[in-house]
Amino acid sequence: MRAFAKRGFNQVIGSIWEAQRINPLAKLDSAIDNYNNYMKNPKSTSLQKKLIDEFNSEDIRDSVHSIRRAIPNFSQTNFVNEGKCQELLLEKGNLISTFSRAYLAYNTGCALNNKVNNNMNKKEATSDCRNHVLPNLKTKIFDVIDKKIQECRAVTNAVRIAKDFLKREIRDYDTISSAQGKINTFLEDKFPYLTWLAVVYEPHGGYDKHKTNAHITEFRLYNNMNIALDIMSSCRNYPNCKQDRSECPIVPSPPTRRRCVEFDGNSDLSGGFVGKECFDEKVIWDAKDFYDAAKRSLDRKGTRDYRLTVFRDNNDDYGYASDENQNNNVCSRKLNQRGDFVNDYRIAYIYNL
Repeated sequence: MRAFAKRGFNQVIGSIWEAQRINPLAKLDSAIDNYNNYMKNPKSTSLQKKLIDEFNSEDIRDSVHSIRRAIPNFSQTNFVNEGKCQELLLEKGNLISTFSRAYLAYNTGCALNNKVNNNMNKKEATSDCRNHVLPNLKTKIFDVIDKKIQECRAVTNAVRIAKDFLKREIRDYDTISSAQGKINTFLEDKFPYLTWLAVVYEPHGGYDKHKTNAHITEFRLYNNMNIALDIMSSCRNYPNCKQDRSECPIVPSPPTRRRCVEFDGNSDLSGGFVGKECFDEKVIWDAKDFYDAAKRSLDRKGTRDYRLTVFRDNNDDYGYASDENQNNNVCSRKLNQRGDFVNDYRIAYIYNL
């Protein structure tokens, strides 16, 4: 993993600095090699001299400062803007390893220089080396990277990247299924730690056919599909989220009403019966009815936030949240209504309790 991270880091950042005729990482690697060789044979005067030369040349100091100055823009451009949060975390690990050993090489070279060239004893050499301090690794470098990692992993950044993905990757030749597959793969790869829901369905129009409060929507895209996509923060106890994938806490259902019919005995339907016949029948709802009922129930349940989509679903070519969504506070359920020529609907939502 470290080798992979280092290879990726050097390929990109190295090309940037090569254009400026300087390669800080190469210089740090050289200093680290000299330190490692010295530690194997600390009595070797030639190896001692190499570390002393590393210290006196200021290559380590200059390289560290070059990397420190480049980190904010480099992290933003190559990782945060691309949503490569895990890769940025790996780069931090690579830099921790590189900097810690480079600092040892620098400090050891300082101490050897004071001992060999300045005839200082150990106490004097150590005291003098306190005047040759490199930038604080935590506050000047790693805290900066940590802030970029937090920015990269933020919901706002994920939403921005997801919007760009839809515009860039969903094409006019995509079907509902292929678009759903692209979106799910993208979200699982980039943001497995967040709660997300992508719903791709027929290009309906009108509240009778669909209703959503998704933050990211593409309606009648290429006249092929509607997309409702939302990304929220992790569950409260992430990664220990709800385990039952089949559970949907809110599944609205139309109420029943009592209906009575008077028969006079003259119609064919009455069969000669005279009197009143009463029966229960289910009210027929449209998308807005289902949506409004689910919204009332989710509000009463006390969810911190939820994103809800209801759409007419009369065929098998629909899209909804992938089972790979790791947070599991996701619901997708078919809503069936009895009766001939009655439309079926699907409800899909994510929520944070």
